[in-house]
Amino acid sequence: MRTMHLSLLAAGAVLAAPHAPAAETLPWEKDYKTALVKAKAEKRPVFLMLTAPWCGPCKMLERQTLPDPNIRSGLHEFVWVQAFEDADLNKRFQCGGYPTLVFLEPETERMLAHSTGYRPPDTFLQLVIEARKAAKLP
Repeated sequence: MRTMHLSLLAAGAVLAAPHAPAAETLPWEKDYKTALVKAKAEKRPVFLMLTAPWCGPCKMLERQTLPDPNIRSGLHEFVWVQAFEDADLNKRFQCGGYPTLVFLEPETERMLAHSTGYRPPDTFLQLVIEARKAAKLP
């Protein structure tokens, strides 16, 4: 009985062990200005996520949508950047709530595509395709 109890405890500990969230593997830049400089130098468009640490839909997007292989492939040429509760960027890019997702041409900071709210992979992919076309990517 004691062996069974220890086995159950060990199994529970494995299941309860914290797992690294998918968001940690995403290629985020943490500073908008730095990301913009990088995008200009590398001649790559920008994928900007206006977000907040407390935002549930943002966390869903990072865990369920952005790690999707099709999404990662579609955004491969983009420089990814997160801006946490940045009042200036929120105003500039018409943040109507979190997450606000903005695709930009880095030289002029012209918006290529824009969306607010959580999107599952299939509908987010439509936004990525729109942004790729606007950026003249194949």
